[in-house]
Amino acid sequence: MILLIGLILVIGVLLAFFYPPIFILYYGMLGSMYDARGIAGYFSNYLNSYAPIMNGLLYVCMLISIVNILKKKKRKFNLEMLISICFLIIIHISVLLGDFIFIRDGNILYHLIDASCLYGPAIFIIWYSYNSELKKYKKYFQWYVILQLTLSFLIIYGSSIHINSFSIFNSGYYGVEAAEYYLDSSRIARLSNFYQIFMKKGYFLQAAQFHNSNPLGFYCGVGIIILISEFIIKKRNFFLKIISLFFCGVIFLLWCNSGMRGVIYAMITTLAIIFFFKKKYKVIKIMIISLIIFLGIEIMNYNSIFSYFLGKGTDVSVQSRIYGIEKGIEFALNNFFIGNGGGVGELSAMDIDPHILPLKILVLYGIFAAILSFLLIFYISYRKIKKAKFLTFYGVGLIMVAVFSALTNNYTSVVLFWLILSEGWIELNSLSKREYIRS
Repeated sequence: MILLIGLILVIGVLLAFFYPPIFILYYGMLGSMYDARGIAGYFSNYLNSYAPIMNGLLYVCMLISIVNILKKKKRKFNLEMLISICFLIIIHISVLLGDFIFIRDGNILYHLIDASCLYGPAIFIIWYSYNSELKKYKKYFQWYVILQLTLSFLIIYGSSIHINSFSIFNSGYYGVEAAEYYLDSSRIARLSNFYQIFMKKGYFLQAAQFHNSNPLGFYCGVGIIILISEFIIKKRNFFLKIISLFFCGVIFLLWCNSGMRGVIYAMITTLAIIFFFKKKYKVIKIMIISLIIFLGIEIMNYNSIFSYFLGKGTDVSVQSRIYGIEKGIEFALNNFFIGNGGGVGELSAMDIDPHILPLKILVLYGIFAAILSFLLIFYISYRKIKKAKFLTFYGVGLIMVAVFSALTNNYTSVVLFWLILSEGWIELNSLSKREYIRS
């Protein structure tokens, strides 16, 4: 096993130095304690430093990407790259000050790597800097999502089809919260009972290889967006469309094991934006209309289906988010400029874990980092959609999944989050560039 881990790390080194974007996908499949907790946790049983080494390679990969940006003869930073690098710098300053003020134990380099890779924009800087307009790695990204979903299916349903080899990658074995649910085979959605998820959120609860059940829901949402946009809408082959619809159904069943509402909100908002965009409505009005619709449904919240989509005031999920926001605001007001310097464990001990991303960044790294994260995720996304001359379900859908992830679950799966945000922007960039060339 040590030889296999050594081989994985050697391949990781080669990819980090020579193929940084491919390393991101490699890291997402094998190294991330968010997107690949089951796999990284399994290998960490044999080599305790496995995950830190993979994070270190990601940090080196980010530095190589920044150097490549600076080496370009025409050094022109686009706004999103400029904001992301400023965001990265502020995070570093906050961590350095936090370690100095709070006199933390541990290696300061380790703290900087964690801050950059787990909560900072390292993945975005790497992926976006290599293909911000050309869609070079679109197919690789799509295959990455398909592989993650295939592994999730085999972990959750493998025993039902007599394939038990993948159960060792269930994250429930590797020190995650709610592990007893993830290892409970009776809490799995099936064709006979999947509808129960709409009666009670959390009725099924599986995480597969992810660090909790939330990433499973978001990966499923992205998988459905890929199938709809790339095969059902674009392809003319009727048989291929039917096959794609079948796999959409399979992914939907997989999604029921998480039941994440955020992806549904994202798809509804995506359709609303595209529909009204063609009628020349401004995007900001669409956002307001969508919000009014959601609030209207909440007012009419008289049965279990509506309760599922909006969540009752007594819903544990809703209550925990409200509590997290209150605690986060209270802490931020007393630690306004540098947060707590990236002390994630210290915040957890104080039960401070707001699920809205800019607020999470505020308590971790302070107001300047929070503003930059808001600009990078929300303002740039709004700007890209507003300026686009043509919108696709693929581009807008990926952006909206990232936006609703940030609004409801922070990054939830850090690799997927930055990849879909980047890919959504790249899709709109490429369409705008194509339109510019034609004109």
